[in-house]
Amino acid sequence: MIKTNWMKRLLTALCVLCLAFAVTAALPAATTAKAENVSLANGDFSSYSSTDYSPSNWTKSGDNNSEIFSGVYDGKAGFDEHGFENTGVLVHDNDYKDFLVFNSKSFTAYTAFSSAAINLTPNSYYQFTIKAKADVAVGNAYFSITGLEDEEISLPIVNDGIWSTYKIYLATDFDTSDAVNITLSLGKDEAKARGWAMFDDVSVESLTAYDYAAIQESDNILVADISTPYVDGIINGGDFTVLDYSSWTVGGDKNNASVSVIPATYTEIPGQDDVTVTAPNFNGTTNNVLFISSNDENGGYITLTSNEFTVKPDEYYRISYFVLDRGDTATGGTGATAKLLYKYAGSSEDFKNVTENNIQTSSESTALSSHFGWTEKCFYIAGSSFTDAVAKIEFALGAENSPVAGGVLIDDVRVQKLTPERYAEIAPDASIVADIDGDISDTTGVTNGAFMNYTITDGVRVPANWTQVIAGDNNTASYGYSNVQVNADNADFRVVNSTDVAYANIGKYEMALEMTSSTNTAFGMRSAAISIASASYNVIDVDLCALQVSGYGASIVLRRENGAVVSKIENILNPGTYSFCVKGDADAAVNIYVEIWLGLFDRNQNMDKLAAGSLYVNSVSLTKSNETAYDAYSNSTSGNQAAATVDFTDGWLMSDDSYEDKPLLNWTLSKADENAKVEYVVTTLDDEDVIRYTNVSPNASAITLTPSFTISASTYYKVSVQIKINGSLDDIDTNEENYKGVWAGIITGENTYDSTPFTIKDIKKTATDASDEFITLEFYIRGGSADASASLFIGMGENIQVAEGEDPIPFTQGTVYIKGIAVEESSTTEYTDVMNDLKGTQALVNLADTETPEEDDEDDTTTTNPVSSEMLWMTLGSIFFAIVVIAVVVLLLVRHYAKKHPKSAKPLGRPSYDRKNAMTAKPGKPKTKVDKASGAVEIEPDINRFSDDNENSDASGADQSQTQQTSDDTTSSDDEGENTDGQEQGDAQDQNAQQTSGETQSEDNEQTDTDNSENN
Repeated sequence: MIKTNWMKRLLTALCVLCLAFAVTAALPAATTAKAENVSLANGDFSSYSSTDYSPSNWTKSGDNNSEIFSGVYDGKAGFDEHGFENTGVLVHDNDYKDFLVFNSKSFTAYTAFSSAAINLTPNSYYQFTIKAKADVAVGNAYFSITGLEDEEISLPIVNDGIWSTYKIYLATDFDTSDAVNITLSLGKDEAKARGWAMFDDVSVESLTAYDYAAIQESDNILVADISTPYVDGIINGGDFTVLDYSSWTVGGDKNNASVSVIPATYTEIPGQDDVTVTAPNFNGTTNNVLFISSNDENGGYITLTSNEFTVKPDEYYRISYFVLDRGDTATGGTGATAKLLYKYAGSSEDFKNVTENNIQTSSESTALSSHFGWTEKCFYIAGSSFTDAVAKIEFALGAENSPVAGGVLIDDVRVQKLTPERYAEIAPDASIVADIDGDISDTTGVTNGAFMNYTITDGVRVPANWTQVIAGDNNTASYGYSNVQVNADNADFRVVNSTDVAYANIGKYEMALEMTSSTNTAFGMRSAAISIASASYNVIDVDLCALQVSGYGASIVLRRENGAVVSKIENILNPGTYSFCVKGDADAAVNIYVEIWLGLFDRNQNMDKLAAGSLYVNSVSLTKSNETAYDAYSNSTSGNQAAATVDFTDGWLMSDDSYEDKPLLNWTLSKADENAKVEYVVTTLDDEDVIRYTNVSPNASAITLTPSFTISASTYYKVSVQIKINGSLDDIDTNEENYKGVWAGIITGENTYDSTPFTIKDIKKTATDASDEFITLEFYIRGGSADASASLFIGMGENIQVAEGEDPIPFTQGTVYIKGIAVEESSTTEYTDVMNDLKGTQALVNLADTETPEEDDEDDTTTTNPVSSEMLWMTLGSIFFAIVVIAVVVLLLVRHYAKKHPKSAKPLGRPSYDRKNAMTAKPGKPKTKVDKASGAVEIEPDINRFSDDNENSDASGADQSQTQQTSDDTTSSDDEGENTDGQEQGDAQDQNAQQTSGETQSEDNEQTDTDNSENN
């Protein structure tokens, strides 16, 4: 039997393998594929809801009204239920069958049902078919294909009340991947209708190119071609009606392989008997295809190259071809290949190329049934940003010194021109893309600093990663600059090359940013963020040409993320390279932006620095530098160089030197009286640069240093600032009683300067009898559980809200001088010492959850640290080891107890006596029996002497007098811990003992109970 089964299995496996081989051999790659039906759920409306008659697998949309019926007529419900006056119209093909009905007699409405999704294949043909009739008084009923990305295809139903067949034919594009729906409706979108319509027998079918070519549009037939048109005259002779040797060049080894044109109208392929081929776009007329093959099984190498064609700058193309394997081409090595070769026009260099190997291979998913099983493949190419390029396509079998055997068919080499937007959407996802400018890279160190990356909108190159800003908008209206927005209607910008502008000093393979305005304006272009690493020095170079600029000219601005200006070079009227040496922050990286301006924002209604003309920016670059260079830039008198710093300790004194009073760059002003003037500028006091902060008239104001600093978690800091008031604020006549003096504070979290609790307030005088110098205000900061940011502010006067009826707090007038702002790390000891002896010029900023550092220490003694994974495994191992030790100890104790208290041995077989026949005698009083014939008295033997419990014990009277209760207790005790067989045997013995006990005489039982009681 085993041998027979083995033989059956072997024979079955061999049969399966033979069948698979036969099927494979009978279906070579060139076998013509046929169009086929496409699955559509419930196209005959045979499945529907029994309550509202909605068809299954269809989705309802549109108006809902009790007077509107939309659903399936089932041939059973009353015709009046659907709003009809008779059943005559509710018939399809003389049969009362299921079909979809819309009826809105009284209202104009839109109501529709859409089918389940139908997945379309790229570059294919489809036929959508329905049967319908309608009688619509207002508007129309529609048969539509919905779900396409850019359009909706609709065919109206004729209002004649007669069943007719309607068809929509659809040709998809090379990138069509939409899932569409068939939508049947009364009305369409906002165009509502009144009347009735009926639909039935909905189907979808995939067609061949031959079927589609024969379609003619009519009243009931709509032909929709959404494919991208092909451009003639670029690649000549690509349909291979004949092999045009004036356009195509044969190369390689012509002795071992050949190139020819063969007919392909259901005709046999040379070298493959009984295998036919049909051209991919066969339309019923004579159609030839290209055939490249080796002459024998040894293989060959041969090429066929098209004519060169020109690709102009910023033109985008898709170059496609159909390919089909003869069925025997070797896939080892390159197989059959396609190459797109390209280079700059006029260049003496060799062509570069992109290549696809083994183009003859295909799969079920790539072989197109609409094109008789051929596969379409393609290349994408974009024109250079700088100059014309030339390209050509080449097909090959094998490669030099690597021949390939077999044959491949190629047809319809065609070109489609794409829009920039569509190319940008499709090409990056394609595998075969020719990048003409691929060897030219942006090495500026700034995102798109060479302006080679751009999009094209309405024929204009728009630079990527650059943003337009206008004087007075939200990007510039802060830090004392005007919020009056400049008119920039005539301002424009684009990316240009040397061909576009000859005089702008643009290199042949370079791009530039062009900024123009025919009228005076002030607008800029802002770069992407540039990261300045901590403790670093960097040079930012801007190469620009401002020859055609009038008015204030061009300007370059470095700006922080918060909008604060870091540095500027302005009023540029000459071409050249303008440079900033930027010092990084000591502790953290800082992002800045470069802004190139035509004109510039200002502090006077944005009226002082307007410009017009054309400005060209060739590049913006970032390179590493050093402290020596920074010092040189700081001392430079050149108008082309400027030192800039984003270090917090330097930022507090940075000013706008284009103004005589040098307003501060990194401070923001807040004031209660917006109309009152407040000055905060850099000035010189005792030969030292300081800030002069003045309320020119009574006010409540504050200036905040906006480059915030970071408070690291659980870390201590000291922030210090020195202030000086000449004389006393009390001496100023306008300062009324109860006015508030100078104050300072630290802003953290969501607080503002007027809500923060961390302040030192009401300073009206800094001079003492001993000194007239600056006093130092100190803030000692204790970090919390997470990092936080903090800012320093200095205010003068306070805007305090008082209760109704109380006198208001007067505003303050005066001047305070500020210098010496510093942030440095502190310690727990210093923080604690200050806390224990807090002076009037000191404040604590506690961001932690506890009041004092000592509480943290107490918490540390009671709080368990997080357990590491190593500690966790050690803990678990210790617990497991302890469990094992305890188990071993318990086992030893049990064994020790067992030795001290041995169990009675259990007989393995049948016992030497039968308990069923046993009698329990009275202990101590043997039972007697009198022989009636002789009168002799016999003493019956004591059964208990032969019990299991007493078998190995002393034959004492006490042992023999054990009662039934004692015997039961002993048996129960012995049974514990025995194996299953022992338990069953013990249970049986207990039952026998109980039965025997039950058979004794009542007086013996009473005596036994008495004896048991005595023994107990």
